[in-house]
Amino acid sequence: MRYHEIITAESTAEAGIIRPIKPMTPVQANREADRCAGIQKRIRDQTAATTRRIADLRAKLAR
Repeated sequence: MRYHEIITAESTAEAGIIRPIKPMTPVQANREADRCAGIQKRIRDQTAATTRRIADLRAKLAR
């Protein structure tokens, strides 16, 4: 439901209903797994780069 819509009795009655999510097809599951793996790789790479930068700055400060 969008914010600009008027809340009706019908929409408030359905507010507590949780509809099940359809299972993904094998192709969709593979695509989702690849997407998640890519995100995790970017996070790992960024964390490693940040760690290296911090180590370099600390080394410069220790001199």
